[in-house]
Amino acid sequence: MNNKQIDNQTELINLLNDDAKYCWHPFTQAQTSPIPLLIEKAKGSYIYDYAGKAYLDAISSWWVNTHGHNHEYIIQAIQKQANNMAHVIFSGITHQPAIKLAKSLAHNLPQGLEHIFYTDNGSTAIEAALKMAIQYAYNKNQEAKNIFLAFEGAYHGDTFGAMSVGKTSGFYNPFKSWLFDVNFIEYPYINLDSDIEKLEVLEKSILDKLQNYLIAKHNQIAAFIFEPLVQGASGMRICRAGFLDKVIQIFQKYNIICIADEVMTGFGRTGKLFACEYLSNKPDIMCLSKGITGGNFPLGVAAANSKIYNAFLNNDVMQAFLHGHSYTANPIICAAALANLELFETNKNDIFNHINDISYTYKQELDLLIANLAKFNPDIKLINPRIIGSICAFEVNINQHSLNNNYGSNIGQLIRIAMLDKQVILRPLGNTIYLLPPYSITLQEIKEIFAKIYEALVDVLNNFNTADFVNKKDLF
Repeated sequence: MNNKQIDNQTELINLLNDDAKYCWHPFTQAQTSPIPLLIEKAKGSYIYDYAGKAYLDAISSWWVNTHGHNHEYIIQAIQKQANNMAHVIFSGITHQPAIKLAKSLAHNLPQGLEHIFYTDNGSTAIEAALKMAIQYAYNKNQEAKNIFLAFEGAYHGDTFGAMSVGKTSGFYNPFKSWLFDVNFIEYPYINLDSDIEKLEVLEKSILDKLQNYLIAKHNQIAAFIFEPLVQGASGMRICRAGFLDKVIQIFQKYNIICIADEVMTGFGRTGKLFACEYLSNKPDIMCLSKGITGGNFPLGVAAANSKIYNAFLNNDVMQAFLHGHSYTANPIICAAALANLELFETNKNDIFNHINDISYTYKQELDLLIANLAKFNPDIKLINPRIIGSICAFEVNINQHSLNNNYGSNIGQLIRIAMLDKQVILRPLGNTIYLLPPYSITLQEIKEIFAKIYEALVDVLNNFNTADFVNKKDLF
């Protein structure tokens, strides 16, 4: 080893020591978590460590990346805007990137959602939407409308309003007493093996209960919030579009605001630009984030229809939506988001044809994986397989043990570490393995991921009771 290599190794060790001392990582138990992977750069579907080793990003870096890391078109838009103006206040002042992005979003969103309110991220987009619904009722002298409804298992973010409408997700036990009351509707999720007749009976039962509830309580309901078709953090749980359409129809029959949380499902994940395109009945407010900038910057949007927007128009400033953030509509971020959306518009057929091919490849590889595992060892079970657009998910049971299916479960941690050894980034949700890659991924790379999942599950079974495997630290 030469001196330069020694210096580089020393620098890496120093960086990781500083990380351990100073960085508080999200969704991480620092006491038991392995040393984090130290990344230097990213391109396309891969991220690279300081040794030049490539890791396939099979989860789009927490579901944000769309066209691939460091996409040249988006980077050029960022650089161009950065050379012109970095930031300016967005109250009483406006600028071209924000205007052009708002117009483009309005033209691409479901019809009527043309009033674009910018926020900082997904959680703050949800907060804005919830506050819009509350103040809408206030401005309309309907203050008795103070109840929100959401689906069981929903996850809408980590700020307090978002936590309240997502508290059945299981993430918020320390904060339960601080959250406002929300009523929850049963969520009839579906997979490739579902008994459709039983599902239809369940859906009808849920709809009947909702109808009866609203007959008595509709004057007290401020809004209904939902993740269109897919509940992300609950394990990529999918419901049928027809059921969701009927739910929205019932709420709109009683003139109750419907809020679509497309923070995860937006920008192609479900096979359409927005999941609400599968629905005949459209929401009054839609929240966007994650993929909106192609995975380059944080940005949130709460897009409202004119019914909502017009309720805030008044000579009294206190009737306005007195809400905002210091970096609202940051020009560089808006330029990145506009470039991302332009890529969807100019390459629409190629992108969505590729997403369809991804779905088809998922089905083939899932069938092959299940068959191969059955031959290897029947103690490994893959259950509830489901696919929509670029999303694929299934649960793993080993030796009939659930081993804590919650976030950060033993099985999930073991699989994540095993896949990292095989240079694939996965982050299981409990015992749910899911894939949600950027659209730059090739079909061959998907096949390689499934082959490595098979190898990882074999490794996990072989090392199931090995403490050293669970506590492994050397991940380079």
